[in-house]
Amino acid sequence: MELDADLKEISRVLGYYSIAICVMTLSSGLSNSKKRKLIGSNFQRDGDIDHAPCYLIGQMGKDDWNGEGLEKEEVLSTAITTISEAHDLVGGRFIKLDCSDVPELIEHYERHGFEILQKNEVNGLNEMVMYF
Repeated sequence: MELDADLKEISRVLGYYSIAICVMTLSSGLSNSKKRKLIGSNFQRDGDIDHAPCYLIGQMGKDDWNGEGLEKEEVLSTAITTISEAHDLVGGRFIKLDCSDVPELIEHYERHGFEILQKNEVNGLNEMVMYF
């Protein structure tokens, strides 16, 4: 089935992102103050809580067709806005994303309020978080 040119233009994907609820494993090296910030009032110094629920930004991408499309800042900002709307309805403490050791990429996420929390021991990626 062939689509006409107008419909092809209308149905073009300019950018995408995936979000999910996940449970982040906290490394044993995290300070008690960081754990308290992630877990909240359920944190106890002598407790053995090593997981924290969070929102996860998974894959993100954008369309570069003919130099048009969304900027990467717009894709991330839209994902954060969507999660903020969910947060307003159901709560939560932070957003997590995984990031390679690429300085430009880390700086991009830091400009949007993320900070490196820890390195994932399984895949070696930086786990970056943004608090509400």
